[in-house]
Amino acid sequence: MIRHSFRSLFTAFFGAIFLFFSSCGRKEPPLIVVTTGTNAPFSYEKDGDLVGFDIDLIRVIAEAMGREIKVERVPFKDLMDKVASRQADIAIDAISITDDRKGIVDFITYHRGGFAAVVFGDAVGFDEPKNLSGKKIAVCLGSVLDKLLKQTWLEIPNVDVRSVDIHKYEDISSNLRSGEWHAFVMDADSAKHFVATHPGFSLVPLNLEPLPIGLAVLKGSHYAQQITAAMESKKDRIESLKNEHFSAATMTS
Repeated sequence: MIRHSFRSLFTAFFGAIFLFFSSCGRKEPPLIVVTTGTNAPFSYEKDGDLVGFDIDLIRVIAEAMGREIKVERVPFKDLMDKVASRQADIAIDAISITDDRKGIVDFITYHRGGFAAVVFGDAVGFDEPKNLSGKKIAVCLGSVLDKLLKQTWLEIPNVDVRSVDIHKYEDISSNLRSGEWHAFVMDADSAKHFVATHPGFSLVPLNLEPLPIGLAVLKGSHYAQQITAAMESKKDRIESLKNEHFSAATMTS
C-alpha cells in the first residue's frame, strides 16, 4: 500500500513537472489586429506593404508583450464590432474615443488629434462655418465626425453632411475634383498627409474639440493592462515614432 502510494505521488509529481515545462514551451497564438489600411499616416499601404504609425506602434507593443501579430484589414465601421464579437483582439486606426464607443469596447489612449477639412483648390470660403451653407461635406462612414458635424453645424442652413463608405485617397481626390463633394473632413494628421501628397488641395483646420485616440480591446480584457505596461516600457520609442510619422518630411515622402 505504501509502495503504491509512493508510486502514485511520484507519477503525479513528474506529471506536473512535464505539464509545467510543456506549457512554458507552448507558443502563444498571434494577436489578431484589425485596421483599415487606408488611413495615412496611421495605417496605409505603400509598395504592397501595410505601413504607418499605428502599424509600427502595434508591432512595438506586441514585441514588448512577447507576442506575434496577425493584421487584418476591415472597413472602419466594422473595427470595433470585430473586437466586441471576439473576432479580433485589438482594433487600431486613429479611433477617436467617445462615450458611445466606450460602451462597446475598452480603450488605451496613445494620441490626441484634431479635425480638418480638405478641399480642392483654394480654401477661401471654408474658413468660417457660416460659409458652409449649401456645401456638400463628406465624412467617413462610421467615424465620429458624422454625428459631431451634424450637431456642431446644426444652425448652418442647407449644409449637407454625407457619410460615405470611401477611404482610398484616390477616391477622395476624385470626388473632390469632380465637385461631387466640396470638402472631406478627417483626422487632422490624415488631412495634413493628404494635402502634402496631393498637389492642388488645401487644408482647412476646424474649430472642433480634439478627441483622444486609442486602440480598442474587448471590454474587461486582460490585454488592456498588458498593452498599457508595454507602452509605458516603450514610451521613448513610441515618441520617436510619432516624430517620424507626423513630421513634415515624412508627410511628403
